[in-house]
Amino acid sequence: MEGDGSGDLGLTVEQPAIIRAEAGDSVTMNCTFGIEKSHYTVTWSLDCGDLPPLESSPCYQNRVTVQSNYREITIVNVTENDSGTDCCRVEAFGGRKGIGNGTRVEVTKRQPVAVSRDGERKCFILLGVVGFETCVVIALLAVLIKSRLREVLIFRPRAPTTP
Repeated sequence: MEGDGSGDLGLTVEQPAIIRAEAGDSVTMNCTFGIEKSHYTVTWSLDCGDLPPLESSPCYQNRVTVQSNYREITIVNVTENDSGTDCCRVEAFGGRKGIGNGTRVEVTKRQPVAVSRDGERKCFILLGVVGFETCVVIALLAVLIKSRLREVLIFRPRAPTTP
């Protein structure tokens, strides 16, 4: 039965259930089944329907690469519009067929905070440090200018006054 990982003639096809990514990332989906060598064809389809292959869709033009004789497909620079379920269909020599359960791709907006593995908030820390340093430099310049103006005004010779 289609959609349950097996096909009309019992070919079991497995693929990851879900892949999460942020906009701009790359997503790689793989498809495993029990056939070796090149006695099969693999087609990746959008929304697990009878649509044209994923890699020939205009939405994915120049963003899809396939590896391992189509057992693995990578979409680069994903967008939120790439969210959906993609299926791997396999047809083996001799008529055996199978379709995976589908991999749900969830693409979210890229987060503005860059969080490293150790939890540092690099973006905000960097912006905070640069902002603080800028304020200190401006304050020092203001103090320096004010003191120079005071010196000029205090030591400026006065014009002689006539009695």
